[in-house]
Amino acid sequence: MKTLSIDPRLPVNQGINPNHPMVLRHNAIYNGAISTITEGMQQVGLMVNPYGTAPLSGYPGIWAPSSNPIRVQISNDIGSIPIDYSYTPEPGANLVPLFGLIPSATTFL
Repeated sequence: MKTLSIDPRLPVNQGINPNHPMVLRHNAIYNGAISTITEGMQQVGLMVNPYGTAPLSGYPGIWAPSSNPIRVQISNDIGSIPIDYSYTPEPGANLVPLFGLIPSATTFL
């Protein structure tokens, strides 16, 4: 009989080389995007396909004054099912990961 352990599993060593050119490029893209987010920003930017590998993904950039959950909604004008989910930000600059965007997403709330 198999018994279940309540101890958490150790993280898997994925063997990511922090000096690999792709890792360096992705880190530069992320750091460049998050550096554009400043306190008091009124506009929210949506960076679609930030790494050039997943066209239906994106990062809306937000400044959060606290860690209160925020609601992310994305819709389009052709009646597809909208994206609607909650995200708990860190206080300060945040890039909210979004996956499964619809190709004609036109509204970000």
